[in-house]
Amino acid sequence: MTAALSPLTPKSLLLPATGAKTRWQRLLLSCGVGALTLLLTACSPEDSSTAANSITAQHTAAAATTKQSSDDTDMVDALGTAADTVNVALYFLNYSLDPKDYFNGWILVRIGAGETLLRLDDQGQVQPLLARDFTVLNPTTYQLRLDPEVRFADGSPLTATDVKHSLERSWTLSPRGQQYFALESIECPDAHTVVIHTQKPVPELFYNLCEPLFTIVKLPPEALPQEVDTSGAPDAAAATTAATDAVTAAPAANQFHWPQQTLSMPLTTGPYKVTAFVPNNSIEVQPNPYYQRQGGAVASAAEAGATTDNTDTAATTASAATAAKQPARIRYFYMADAQSRVMALQAGEVDLIPTVDYAALSLFTSDPNYQVLRRISPRTNVVYLNHDNELLALPAVRQAIDMAINREQITQLIGGSAASSLIAPEFVHGFKLPITYDPKMAAAILDEAGIVDSNGNGTRDIDGKELSFRYCLKADHGSADSTLIAQSLQQDLEPLGIELKLLPSENLAAVVSAGDFDFYSANDSTVPTGDPYYFIYSRFHTQGDANYVHYENAQVDALLDELSNTFETKRRQELTTSLLRILSESHAALFINHIEINEVARSRLANLHLYAFDYYFVDDKLRVKAK
Repeated sequence: MTAALSPLTPKSLLLPATGAKTRWQRLLLSCGVGALTLLLTACSPEDSSTAANSITAQHTAAAATTKQSSDDTDMVDALGTAADTVNVALYFLNYSLDPKDYFNGWILVRIGAGETLLRLDDQGQVQPLLARDFTVLNPTTYQLRLDPEVRFADGSPLTATDVKHSLERSWTLSPRGQQYFALESIECPDAHTVVIHTQKPVPELFYNLCEPLFTIVKLPPEALPQEVDTSGAPDAAAATTAATDAVTAAPAANQFHWPQQTLSMPLTTGPYKVTAFVPNNSIEVQPNPYYQRQGGAVASAAEAGATTDNTDTAATTASAATAAKQPARIRYFYMADAQSRVMALQAGEVDLIPTVDYAALSLFTSDPNYQVLRRISPRTNVVYLNHDNELLALPAVRQAIDMAINREQITQLIGGSAASSLIAPEFVHGFKLPITYDPKMAAAILDEAGIVDSNGNGTRDIDGKELSFRYCLKADHGSADSTLIAQSLQQDLEPLGIELKLLPSENLAAVVSAGDFDFYSANDSTVPTGDPYYFIYSRFHTQGDANYVHYENAQVDALLDELSNTFETKRRQELTTSLLRILSESHAALFINHIEINEVARSRLANLHLYAFDYYFVDDKLRVKAK
């Protein structure tokens, strides 16, 4: 039986009616991506519209009953079609927009409302933003001078005191704050100068201040720190206890109590201000009338390394930019599922979506009604190996597994570029080694190590222990990539005599933290703040707080310890290159591919920029083309 298909159906997704399917098609069908794409394209335009409209109806009904959940069918109201309104789907939305909470500062920055003191460019270098310059005064003292023209969305000027309060609050109240630096104190010599003192050297401090956790917000009086009254304590020891209990122990703030109050709609400095927010559901923003461009111009997509698939659309967009205008409002809707985002865009319910599965991109790349932007990101798909497993602790086993993986085939499934190291070479700290794909050599390595199939059951063994491993997985960022990678590895390793048992997990984080796995995969931002130190330390230093695989390498530890105290740029690069080489050559983990990020927009939008770092999404340059 052959399904009726629209002209947009990618030919590569058409499966033969009989006979063997290709490996690519089998993988897509097994994890549902092929079925999804066939579903989307098998519908007539009327069917697609009906399906999408039913989604809208569900969202509207949900808002009417004030239901608040992360379900994709829960929206604040029906999506509008006003010419000056832009509707955007987000794959991540949460219970608050307060930077101190979880990763919610990322949301605030992505929607164009929040800004940090400094920002990352598309190569991972630090650039001015709210701070116009920044200087290391000594290994534990760092100065930033603010742009005196910056205003919050209520018209009030940004002051050094605002910055001090905002940074101290996020550092004190967020469990993540102390991962980035050990704060001693913050002083404000004048209204536009901030001096940060740390307890120990932090060479990457300015990179870390780009993290949206440190988004600068204007705190209302009720959120400001209050001095702890210890006068009623009977003795000095009790007074100390009272002060310590009142705060999350920032040394400089021990005499203060920071209210735990959550800011529902923080007052920020970005090009847009938040005007409505329904937790786990939707956000509305409007232009900030007091905004002026901070930190200089952003490079065009072409200049910054992004690719626009529809060149005709891109040219039209560029030429129409002068006739376009800033959106009067932007509405963001939570759609965690990639299928829902694609359907909403096809139905005209939204104008812009991030993170389309690679197999579905071809629905848009040749259609002049859409523009597709793609680029390599700092994210890498990493498959981690549990070094506590005595078989995976054997260098020969890890080397053979690494050599048997067909990374180029995987990139045909999920896009991106095949990885030979942790960090993509497109970035300042990136590194590239030759990729060795040689299944025959992998088999020879195992044979030489005496790891053979002694009982003829198809699985190699040594000392009575079979090379059969548990691969725990869960989809990341509303994408099917992790499943496709797992199934690819399973197929690559089976002929080698290595069995992978794929175990879907509802709570992968709990499984990983408990060490109850042999393999697990992650979509990792390998230079989350542009600097490599924290990520490499946390995953691969013996004392790393996220070294769940218990990787131990004295040379790696020593290089990381040196990196933690090195300020000189050239030496930091040398240390990072050495670290990346050792991690690859010791097969500490399996670096599969450097992830290609993307966004797809309707052609009515102009001046789109796809940022390499996914802190950033909508900016001040976005325009709606005049009809």
